[in-house]
Amino acid sequence: MKTKFIKYLSFLLVVGFVFTTSCTEKLEVENYNTPDSKKALSSPDDVVGLASGAFRVWHNAQHSTSGPSFAMATMADQLTCSWGNFSMKDMSSEPRTAWNNAVEYSYANITSVYWQRLYSAMSQGNDALVILEGGEVDFGDDTEMLKAISYFSQGISMGYAALVFDQGFIVDETTDPTLVPVSVPYSELGAAAVTYLDKAIAICKASAFNVPSNFIRGVSITNVELGQLANSFAARIVVYNSRTAAENAAVNWASVLTYAQNGIDFTLAPDMDNDTWFDSYKYYGYYWLRADHRIINMMDNNYPSRWPNDNATWDTSDGSAPAPASSNDSRLASYFKYESDNSFKPDRGYYHFSHYSVVKFKPFILDGRTGPSPSYSVYENDLFIAEAQFRTGDKTGAIATLNASSRVLEGGLAALPTTATDAEVLAAIFYERDIELVMTGLGISFFDMRRRDMLQTGTILHFPIPGSELEALGLPYYTIEDAADRSTGGWTGL
Repeated sequence: MKTKFIKYLSFLLVVGFVFTTSCTEKLEVENYNTPDSKKALSSPDDVVGLASGAFRVWHNAQHSTSGPSFAMATMADQLTCSWGNFSMKDMSSEPRTAWNNAVEYSYANITSVYWQRLYSAMSQGNDALVILEGGEVDFGDDTEMLKAISYFSQGISMGYAALVFDQGFIVDETTDPTLVPVSVPYSELGAAAVTYLDKAIAICKASAFNVPSNFIRGVSITNVELGQLANSFAARIVVYNSRTAAENAAVNWASVLTYAQNGIDFTLAPDMDNDTWFDSYKYYGYYWLRADHRIINMMDNNYPSRWPNDNATWDTSDGSAPAPASSNDSRLASYFKYESDNSFKPDRGYYHFSHYSVVKFKPFILDGRTGPSPSYSVYENDLFIAEAQFRTGDKTGAIATLNASSRVLEGGLAALPTTATDAEVLAAIFYERDIELVMTGLGISFFDMRRRDMLQTGTILHFPIPGSELEALGLPYYTIEDAADRSTGGWTGL
């Protein structure tokens, strides 16, 4: 890892204008040449606008085509696609390649725009807190609610910067914009993010309030439920920030268990309007990508975990393509669909081929990409509880949690017996994560494969600070290419 000194160009205010990009997506752009925030935020409504918009900026970043969600899913061999869009082909090609961090790279936007959105969301929370903590404006009964949502937005935005990038900035409402801070590695960035979530949790415990439904579109939550969300996101960041199996083993799993047990008992599903709130990940995942053979093989061990031969004929009768899979897991039929055709190009690698599309979110897609779209499933939180129980020595509790969650409720699988081995319990947890959480959030499968040393050899473990940021700040160019920042192990298939 190359730690660099990063010149700080004021992050204290986000510009108010929005311009439209392709696919109805909106890009919130940072303004680095802004007036003092206390002067600019002249009314309580200005501060409410910042606090209420921060989560939307974060959410849209996770589900955007101008983000790494597609590349990560294909690098994790959860989804597969030979198309070049969103850097899917480049980053999932075999053998794996380094990341092209050049400003002129065709798909540079999947990191540059994502970075901008994360720091924009962070900045909105920061600006709101400058005024809220200053106490110079009276927000009445809304004060604690606005503080809590602002710290929450700070935490999840900084947390995802840690999960996705090798390093980044710790900037908050106390940061002096005249100083030149040092970028910190992902481990420090993630730890800082959790401290902001802890602040949100503390406020939610101490104060009673309701968060208006326009803050998280269509979702009205209380202080208790916001506290649950903050706990669940803290669990996400602590667990997913591991880059290797060794780091994963060193996680404070007792802390994860506490966060997850205090986490959500509901699925977070903001209401999409396919304009200011959108989810392009599920849409293009449905139309352009397929489920990787690795996933179908998990549901039917007789199904090949990789495309079985270099033959483009899609005729199951002559054995050149695998016949439909069979599974006791009902989700093979409800979440996935066998397709007889394939439009991927053989010259880009037969390993991209797959018969199975992901149809779990088909109703949402066919309804114009409007309506509730799951962003954090309650089952993901359940699986954090199960894994933390197992890793803190409570295998019996982990089995009970698994049997009361998606394995039985959604998959219709037999309950895991109390005599299950350690290996069987862990396999069941990660099986559920790969099947149940498909396309619910950016990077979930990638983070899981990364923290188990399961990414294919040579797969990058994280992205660098975007080249456009380096160029704007006059810093030396670098990318992720060294062995220390790439997988040295990984699954190979059957």
